[in-house]
Amino acid sequence: MTKNYLYTVLIVLAIFITVIFIGYLYSNLNQQVNNLNQANNNLNNNNNLNQPSQPSQATGRLLEFEQAVNQDNKTKIRELLADQVDLIVYATECCGLVDKDVAIDNFDYIDQAGQFDFSAEQEIVKQIKNQNPGLQAYFMGVAVDEGNVLGYQTNEDSEVDKVYLAVDYNLLVDAEESETTDEEELICQDMCGDGICQSIVCLGSGCPCAETAENCPQDCVNN
Repeated sequence: MTKNYLYTVLIVLAIFITVIFIGYLYSNLNQQVNNLNQANNNLNNNNNLNQPSQPSQATGRLLEFEQAVNQDNKTKIRELLADQVDLIVYATECCGLVDKDVAIDNFDYIDQAGQFDFSAEQEIVKQIKNQNPGLQAYFMGVAVDEGNVLGYQTNEDSEVDKVYLAVDYNLLVDAEESETTDEEELICQDMCGDGICQSIVCLGSGCPCAETAENCPQDCVNN
C-alpha cells in the first residue's frame, strides 16, 4: 500500500515536472519567435527608409485631372471633383462654393483654351504665383498660346475641391513689375576710385561692380 502510494506520488510529480518543463520550453520558444518577428519588422522598416518614396494616390489623381482637362473629358473631371467646389472665375462675379455640376458648367469658360501646360517650372507660372500670393498653393496650368489659366487644389481625399479660372494670364501678371525686378537684380554699386580693386564681388543688390584693369585702371593697374 505504501509502495503503491509512493509510486503514484512519483508519477504525479513526474507529470507535474514534465508539464512545467514543457511550459518553459513553449514560453522560451514563443519569446524567440517574437524576437525574430521584431527583428524582421525592424529590418523591413530600415529597408523602407532607404527606398525612394513611391508616388502617392494623390499624384496619380492629379495627373488624371490634368489629362481630363486637356481631353475636355467632363465625365472624368466630374469623377475627380469633390461634391462641393470652391470656384473662382477671375474678373467675374462667379462663384464661391458650388456643387460639382455647377463647377463643370463653368469649365466652358476655357473650352477653347487648347492644351494646358501644368509644369511648375514655367516662368509664367512663377510670375503668376509671385504676384498673386493667394495662388501659391494652387497647381497651375497655362495654355500659353491662348493665354488661359486653370489652377486647382485637392482635399485630404485627393479630390479637386478648389478651381481657379482666368481667360488671360496677362490679367494676373504685371509685365512692368517683372522687368523692373530683373533690372534691379543687376544693379551694382560703382566703387571705382576707392583704391581697392574689386575683382571678386558678391552678386546681390548693392554689391560692388566687378573691376578690372580695363574698366577701372586706377584701382586695378597693379593687379
